[in-house]
Amino acid sequence: MIVEFSRVQILLYFNMEYYDMVQLKIKSKNLRKQIILQEAEKLLIENKQDINMDILARRLHVAKGTIYRYFPDKNNLLFHLLLENEAALLDITHKYQKNLKNFIIAYMNYNLRNSYKIVLLHQIEEILSDVFTSHQFLELYHLREQRILTLKGTTQAHLLKCKSTLSIRDYLSYIWSMTYGAALLLNSSFYQKNIHNNEVFIQNNIQHVLFVGKFIS
Repeated sequence: MIVEFSRVQILLYFNMEYYDMVQLKIKSKNLRKQIILQEAEKLLIENKQDINMDILARRLHVAKGTIYRYFPDKNNLLFHLLLENEAALLDITHKYQKNLKNFIIAYMNYNLRNSYKIVLLHQIEEILSDVFTSHQFLELYHLREQRILTLKGTTQAHLLKCKSTLSIRDYLSYIWSMTYGAALLLNSSFYQKNIHNNEVFIQNNIQHVLFVGKFIS
């Protein structure tokens, strides 16, 4: 999950001459990576699917080479944004793993209230799939598998209660499909022109998934 940093914190963490750099080496490296990811995500959303590394460096008040010390190239940086998003979803999964209804509500709220980012990240993943090997995607796949395993018991109990023949993976895929479809609608020109109440739209979609989930077979 990407932690929010203020502009003052960004300047401090990239100029830590007064800190004991030996003791804080690992901690500061992780903090700097988080700061870079935070600014990169903001720039990505502003520029719609692209990050200009020169602009990113200027925003961070560092040389471009400093960014490449943490992320070898732009594709690697974009991939880490995917990982951060998946880590955030895994955190939600762990928090609500004992209650499927609360998980669905939290999962859909996260995705739909960040719908523009979610759609962009999905598009980026498709682009990276053309240049990355399956081995390079293993870390991303592992996080997703962890989500499924974490929800396995709760989802299985729900499906048995509903006497559903769906597999756990298929049911969770259904939740994802409905959520992503709603995210696409939120960002469509039709929605922007004709529907203006995001809150009602989000809540209606959540209630729809919860309702259908009771009877899905």
